[in-house]
Amino acid sequence: DKVYVDCTFGSGSHSQQILAKLTQHGRLIAFDVDSHAAEIGRRLELAEPRFTMHKRSFSDLAACVEEPIAGVLLDLGLSPHQAQDATRGFCSGSGANPLDLRME
Repeated sequence: DKVYVDCTFGSGSHSQQILAKLTQHGRLIAFDVDSHAAEIGRRLELAEPRFTMHKRSFSDLAACVEEPIAGVLLDLGLSPHQAQDATRGFCSGSGANPLDLRME
């Protein structure tokens, strides 16, 4: 019956684990600015009524969540799929794409 927040949804593996532990009345709200992660979250949102996805920064948490929060997860590491895709701004590799750290 409690509300939990995954502030860094990513591929959704942490959220899946949290959902597995929630009661039928519990809720999980997730945030991610990454378009790929948000799409994964949208698919989960369609299949799981206890889950809500926000393609927003977790800094918007207070604007999106009004009820009391029982727990918050922040996995602040960079995922391999983000780091290895040169078009995302994290891998300068051959120099074809600049290192700009934009997190897209």
